[in-house]
Amino acid sequence: MPHVFDTTQALIQSTTAQDMVVTGVDYNMGTAFIVVADGHGSGKVVERARNFNWNQLLKAIDVDIQTIVQPFVDEQCVPETEMDGMTLTIVRVRSNYFKNGDTLVELAWIGDSLVSITQTNGGFRTSEERIKFFNPEYVMHPALRGRTTSERVKSFYVESENELKVKWDYYFHFKPSATGEEDEVINMTGAIGHKGTTHHPLFQHVAQLPASDSFVIRAASDGWWNVMHTHDWTKLTDPNVSSAEVAELALERWNKNNWTYDPTEPDGEEVEKTSFASLGEADDISVGTLLIYPRPGVVSYTPRRIE
Repeated sequence: MPHVFDTTQALIQSTTAQDMVVTGVDYNMGTAFIVVADGHGSGKVVERARNFNWNQLLKAIDVDIQTIVQPFVDEQCVPETEMDGMTLTIVRVRSNYFKNGDTLVELAWIGDSLVSITQTNGGFRTSEERIKFFNPEYVMHPALRGRTTSERVKSFYVESENELKVKWDYYFHFKPSATGEEDEVINMTGAIGHKGTTHHPLFQHVAQLPASDSFVIRAASDGWWNVMHTHDWTKLTDPNVSSAEVAELALERWNKNNWTYDPTEPDGEEVEKTSFASLGEADDISVGTLLIYPRPGVVSYTPRRIE
C-alpha cells in the first residue's frame, strides 16, 4: 500500500526577514511538497517568491519542477535584481507513482539551502548510516564554469554543543554577460536573481523510497545547516522532532554567547582557543519536514504525527 505523508514547517526571522518556507499536501492524490528559500540583498526576489503559486507543484504533478519554476526564474533576470537574489530548494513526493506502492521523491535546488532524506526504521548502527541523500553544499554547475572565480575566506563550523572551529569558506565572483558591468558576488555557487548572472538550471535528484520503510525529509536554509553538528543527525532522523524544534535549536545556538572558539587553521600552527565567543547576528531560519511512512496496520512502526 502507498505511503502516508505528514508535513510541518517553521520560520524564525531575524532582522533581515528574508527566509521563506511553504508546504502542501494533497492526500487524495498522494502528493506533497516543501519549498525553502533564503533571500539576500534588498529582498525583492524572495518577496516575489512569497507571492508565487507553489501549489502548482501539486496541481501540475506530471510537469517537471524546472518547467514549473522557470517563469519565476526568468522574471528575476532583470537589472533591478542586481546584488539581490535567493536560494531555492524544492521537494516533491508522489506515493501513487509506482505500482508497487513505492514513493517517488523529486528534489531540485540552487544555492545552499540543503535537503536530507533519512530512513527512520531498520537496523542501523549510527544516525549517519540512515542518510539516504544529502546534497553537497559547494558544487559549481557546468553552465557557470569558466566565468566564475572564488575567493577564500575564514568562517566557522560547529564542532559540538560548546565548541566552534575555523574553516575555509568562499565568496564566488560571477562575470556578467555584458561588458562593463561589475561582478555579482555571493557566498554560494548559484542563486536566482542577480540579473540572471548567478542562475543555472536547478540541480535535480530523483529517489524511489520502498513502501515498507519510513523516512524523514528535512529541507532548511543555512540558518540551520550553518549551526548543525554531526551529532544532530540523531535529531534529524527522529520523526518525533518537529520543524519547530529544529528551528528553535538553531536560534538557541545563534544566540549563544559562550562558545569556545578554536581559530587554528586547517594544517596551520596551533592557536590559543577563545572563550565566550558568539556567532554574531542570528540568521533567518526556515525548516520544512516531511514524514513518509506506511499506513498504520501495514507494519508495526508508526511515528507520532508532529503538530
